Amino acid sequence: MAKVFRIVTIAAVACLASACIKPPVKPGTPTSPAAPGDATAGVYQATLIPGTTTTTGGVLRVNVATGATVIAFGAPTPFVQIPDLTIPAGEYHVQVWSQPQNADGSSVAWGAMRFDRVSGRTWLLSGSGSTWNWLEISSPK
Repeated sequence: MAKVFRIVTIAAVACLASACIKPPVKPGTPTSPAAPGDATAGVYQATLIPGTTTTTGGVLRVNVATGATVIAFGAPTPFVQIPDLTIPAGEYHVQVWSQPQNADGSSVAWGAMRFDRVSGRTWLLSGSGSTWNWLEISSPK
């Protein structure tokens, strides 16, 4: 039995290692998407908004280069654009936090912030339902 387990383990490691090996790239072949600083790159960060047994969770997604953010709750719900004043290109990230409101965990309080690593600006998400806004809470560096 130990011999079979050893053979299976070796085979699994070999398969995983081969999945990590990348073939050489031919000259003239595009190798990667544009850098995050390029507003056309389409690089996104998504963060889950917690749900409970009685409330649906959601997703908050930010374009890392432009800071444009969308929010959605539940699977059939389309993303809703969160309106913004004009903000400069940067390196934007979103952080969500949550905590249960009731001892039985049937409701949850959550909040979200957006940070720009380049300018140091910070925003707090405010709203509910389909009406959301970013409130800037710190000015640029």
